[in-house]
Amino acid sequence: MKYLNLLGLMLAVVLTCTAQKEVQVVSLQTKEPVPYANITYLKNGSISGGTYTNSEGWALLDLEEGITDIEVSHLNFKTFQVHVADIEELIHLDDNPQVLQEVTLNFPSEPKVVFAGVERLRKRHTMGAYQGFEWITLIHNDFVEEKRIKSFVFHTKRWSRKRSLAMKVIFYRNHNNTPGEKLPVEVIFELDRKMKKEAIIDLQSENLLLPVEGVFAGVEWIGCPYDKDVDDDDRQSCSHSMVYVPMDEEQIKDHPTFSRYRYRSKEWRSEYPVLGYYPVPAFGLEIYE
Repeated sequence: MKYLNLLGLMLAVVLTCTAQKEVQVVSLQTKEPVPYANITYLKNGSISGGTYTNSEGWALLDLEEGITDIEVSHLNFKTFQVHVADIEELIHLDDNPQVLQEVTLNFPSEPKVVFAGVERLRKRHTMGAYQGFEWITLIHNDFVEEKRIKSFVFHTKRWSRKRSLAMKVIFYRNHNNTPGEKLPVEVIFELDRKMKKEAIIDLQSENLLLPVEGVFAGVEWIGCPYDKDVDDDDRQSCSHSMVYVPMDEEQIKDHPTFSRYRYRSKEWRSEYPVLGYYPVPAFGLEIYE
């Protein structure tokens, strides 16, 4: 009897440590779902994990003991924070659209497209990443003027699972070779079994210019979007590997690279050497010359 009582107590403790809640994030104005919004868990103001909504605005919250609030954010909406006791199934975000200045270019003939960034090596080196991980590197502009960006190019291992893996293309201003203000653009794409190892993401509709001082470009891992009709994947099972180029101390000076786990810290961390070399992601931009 004592054993059964102890087992029941242990089970009660486990059940109270983590609570799950399904929510949908929608626009306050249009009532439309907000896809791939960031949901950050907070413990008295400190970051303590997080997740994303799926393409239909749904997310499953894993609220561990001690989490006091959640913060919901998206590029085109005002950030919303709510105490865990007040979380409702529908979370409304107030519209706050971000629009880049329109770019109009007139080419006398078919423009030439050139590559700027880090070319992959014949021998592939890969590094794993997981939900909430951001990886960016500085893309230089070798011209004396701004150039229109055509596409983002990266290299990855082939995705072999049945479910797709969602990612964001992200950009940050170059501030003395460190990431500055985030540019108001996020392009969502999905890896599936049909995607090639070299992925080219079209950015022509985003009206992006490569600044004279260059720009930090990279990706943010969303992971496997929440699907309430299938068993949930854990974070590691939805991890993936990206191709990088190993560089020495001199080479890394020309390719400053930073990473962070957005559901652990807001601070960027410069890359540290792995087996004597710095991993620099094989990211690049196709630009109109």
